[in-house]
Amino acid sequence: MFISISLGGENQFESGMSGERAVGTAQVSSEVKRYEPLFRKYAEQNRVGEYVGLILAMIQQE
Repeated sequence: MFISISLGGENQFESGMSGERAVGTAQVSSEVKRYEPLFRKYAEQNRVGEYVGLILAMIQQE
């Protein structure tokens, strides 16, 4: 449920990028990284697996 609410849709992240995807890296703590398998599982079930890095970065920020 968190993933579907937070991500909403792919166009939300691609708007304003001239059709190109922004690429970057985020440094997340080991406390956040330990939950990656759980978030990856549910992200892939909801067909948003490519956003796992973004999800982890958002968790780190919060």
